[in-house]
Amino acid sequence: MRHYSKHHRINEQLKGISLYGLFRGDTKRDKKAIKKYDLVPTNARQCKVKFDGRSVYSNSRFFRGDIIEICPTRMVDKSALYSKDVRDMVFEVEPDTTFVIPFGYCQHYDIISKKHPEPNCDYEWNPDDGTIIIRALCTVPKDTRLILNIEK
Repeated sequence: MRHYSKHHRINEQLKGISLYGLFRGDTKRDKKAIKKYDLVPTNARQCKVKFDGRSVYSNSRFFRGDIIEICPTRMVDKSALYSKDVRDMVFEVEPDTTFVIPFGYCQHYDIISKKHPEPNCDYEWNPDDGTIIIRALCTVPKDTRLILNIEK
């Protein structure tokens, strides 16, 4: 007979419900229910960005209108924003109404601020397939810090 620690038993009880409760109206997912996303579309450049742990940088040159990144997302109910950990992951795509957790680098882009007053990329929310599309606003040289315009 195996003897498990108290922590192991608690982890087994929590298995499958940790983030599950954050997503409204969600049912258990299986392999057949998961959508496939093309993260690098044919009109995007390969190896588009790099992340140094603090900021996102261009890994190649981008021209105005180029797709830098396509981020699949998961919708989060506003009632789940009580936790700071969740708020740190959430991207607000429509002010005070639609919140998502992106599966990509878009939450790590620097945003327009006094320190970074000139954005070089913008985002577009696509509610049909639940993705955030990041596009270049101007020519962006290689190894440039990406500054996202969040003012809509």
